[in-house]
Amino acid sequence: MKKRITLLLALLLTLGLLQPAALAVSRYEDREEDHSPIAYRDMSWRDYDDSRVEKAAEALSLACREENNKDAVQACYHDLLAALDETDTKYNLAEIAYYRDVTDQEAALGALALDCAFRLDLDKVYLALADLMDSAYASVLVREIGTTAFSFQGYEGMTEEEAASYQRESEMVQEYGSSESRTYEELAELFILLLAEWKYQAEDYGYDSYRDYAYDGIYYREYAPEDVIKYRENEKA
Repeated sequence: MKKRITLLLALLLTLGLLQPAALAVSRYEDREEDHSPIAYRDMSWRDYDDSRVEKAAEALSLACREENNKDAVQACYHDLLAALDETDTKYNLAEIAYYRDVTDQEAALGALALDCAFRLDLDKVYLALADLMDSAYASVLVREIGTTAFSFQGYEGMTEEEAASYQRESEMVQEYGSSESRTYEELAELFILLLAEWKYQAEDYGYDSYRDYAYDGIYYREYAPEDVIKYRENEKA
């Protein structure tokens, strides 16, 4: 299960989402498309198309089955990355809107929903890239991202229960965030259910706790929980 975390980091590096700014920019400068600046006021997280990644993933998988289709496969690959990039962008826009106004519950809930959508979209992307690596056009991905491409071979995808877990998490977090009329007891019961969902996800990925899973696979910290504990002890001293 931890292989999925490795794949996640590899793909984010491919997209430039975890790269230094200069590298991320150079990735786009190598292409011929026009990437004109867009004013922040013209950006919105509300118009997320939850079908775009799925359609792009299906298009790539289908293209890989056709003979003498390398150009189409390469085009479909870039379309797929652009679709996933849009999901991530929408998520970040929702987070920015929330941090600009922490009372903006719509933005907060939107960010949570988009976070869940991003994880589900990643699974669709991985499956499509696995199809690509199993096809006659594997060299297309190897040329794009080097030996990292071989990490996608054998990816089996989320089970129905794993996908359902992410969906339940999203629904419970949204319910928790929009439950002003609930009592503390009701909120506590809901939070206990949410903790159980997080614990299931952590164990599914091979971690002992959600804390360890989150630090390693979600937050992308340069330090571990043990480092935080040590830092706090040194500060107290």
